[in-house]
Amino acid sequence: MANTIPSEKWLSVIQQEYLQRFVRRGGAAVKFAVLPEESQCQKLIPSLRGIAEEENYYFAPVDVAATKAHMVDKMFFAIAQQIPWDELTMSFLRSTLSKEYFLPEDQSLSIEALASANSLEIREMRRNVNNRLQNILARDHRMTLEFRIAMVRLCQSLLDTESTSPGESEAVKQWLRGELRLISALKKAFIFQKIGRHNARDMIYSLCHWLHLTGKAGLVVTIDISRYLKPRRQKETDGSLYYGPTAVLDGYEVLRQFIDSTDELEFCLVVVLAPQTFLTDDYRGVLRYEALRLRISDEVHDLKRVNPLSALVRHGEVKVHPDYLAAQEELS
Repeated sequence: MANTIPSEKWLSVIQQEYLQRFVRRGGAAVKFAVLPEESQCQKLIPSLRGIAEEENYYFAPVDVAATKAHMVDKMFFAIAQQIPWDELTMSFLRSTLSKEYFLPEDQSLSIEALASANSLEIREMRRNVNNRLQNILARDHRMTLEFRIAMVRLCQSLLDTESTSPGESEAVKQWLRGELRLISALKKAFIFQKIGRHNARDMIYSLCHWLHLTGKAGLVVTIDISRYLKPRRQKETDGSLYYGPTAVLDGYEVLRQFIDSTDELEFCLVVVLAPQTFLTDDYRGVLRYEALRLRISDEVHDLKRVNPLSALVRHGEVKVHPDYLAAQEELS
């Protein structure tokens, strides 16, 4: 295939120029990786996961065959379901409180143990910690109001069970994952609306900032859109999703919005994986949606060399990551 780049060279550029520098310093980018065949899209994911985790990013893959990613709230839920909320919250608590207090050694972090380690009454320690959380989280307007409230509640539930209602922590996590049936369960937490298409994009922005506060470098998301290029079936025998032309265009619109909002997004890299038909299919490919095509195509480019920093890069044959091969052997 002409004008392609080896996947390992592209991954090296992504790691050095974006994960180690631009994104780590608060930037955001959306990259399109076009592979020769649909089957190779999944083969690139383990390598992306490897470099993301090596650089201390949280990695979340999304596949439109399993997630209705043309609805941005469904995309947020797919990411949120992969986030270890309690683990990251505890990491944030330890990092934040260690700046002002002695943390108890060889003990689980609790308000009682914290008060004892610092020779303070439990009531006074509870007041100090709550004030600290309010100053750091509740006033951080780079996260939406509901997200800030949710993170404060998660912190309080892990540190001091008396400050939250029974089951409130689990209700907050269900709300974040899109599993909460009744929003009334969070009335006492002052969260009054579910996450939907009207606010999910802001929730993604908030999540990226929250990951940075917990000590992570940020978030790396892969979106495999291979299924967009397949005709819709009358009956899905495997339970996976297929899309009509209208839903495909909606999906491209979501991607276009991510590109246009990189100035608002921070600590985030989005990698869109697509087969070659994404560029050549007149019916389902990017040619159907001019707004997205104009944002990712290079009007000026070298005839022989590929710019690895371009928004869209064509890959040659993908070398399979060793972890992927090991996983396939276990399945067989």
